[in-house]
Amino acid sequence: MIEAPIEPPARARQELIDLWASLSFSGRKAILTAARLTAMEEGKLPEGQSAIVQDAEVSCG
Repeated sequence: MIEAPIEPPARARQELIDLWASLSFSGRKAILTAARLTAMEEGKLPEGQSAIVQDAEVSCG
């Protein structure tokens, strides 16, 4: 089987998926909370959405 080179965006996406999979539950929650706080500071957080991530929102898959 000949391996085709992975496009850079696809490679970057796969690396992010792999990194996400390696994080603990609390690590994922912290990353999501930090992203929402940043979005809130930039005025990009959707109306009514909390910056603090709830346990039920953190996917383990």
